[in-house]
Amino acid sequence: MASSISGVITLCLGLAILFASISALGPPILSNSVFGRESQMNKPPSRLEDLLAGRLHIYVVHSPQSWDYTTNDLDRYLDDLEGQEWVGLFRHTLKCPMGMDQPWVAGEDSSAWRERNRLRFQQAIPQYPLLGRMWDTFIDVQYGPEEIEQLRLECLNVAGHAVDTEAIKGLQKLVESCNEAIKHKSGLFIACD
Repeated sequence: MASSISGVITLCLGLAILFASISALGPPILSNSVFGRESQMNKPPSRLEDLLAGRLHIYVVHSPQSWDYTTNDLDRYLDDLEGQEWVGLFRHTLKCPMGMDQPWVAGEDSSAWRERNRLRFQQAIPQYPLLGRMWDTFIDVQYGPEEIEQLRLECLNVAGHAVDTEAIKGLQKLVESCNEAIKHKSGLFIACD
């Protein structure tokens, strides 16, 4: 048990050092997204939980259920939902329980732990079932064309009472992505790192 904790601490410190080194290199050279702004990849997270949250990549895709991760005129990258935006939305605004709040129990099957966390997360926001699919930043999430308007409405509803600036930025990206998907009669594929 002590070696597991030591390993996690070493991993976290290593990630923090790596992230600090990458941030010191300056902003990455990236093309502009559909929304006309550059990726915020060089913005350092303010809390360790934000660093560990990962990043979700938002794509508008014609057929999310059969998308093969290639881009073309119909299927293309839109933006990133940064880790701190995800944390701001789900932890700080919607008060969803996080996996770090419900530790893995020694001997527990990891898939059982993940399922327990998914259920707790989604049960905390039953009024937002489509947003609830984004219960982890290390999974891919699909929304079919028929679900986009409902996802957009869920985001607008949350935005109406959100005060966390990171949550508001994330919600804006999601609403803009929904608008783009509606315009092209497409769905969204949200891919993890």
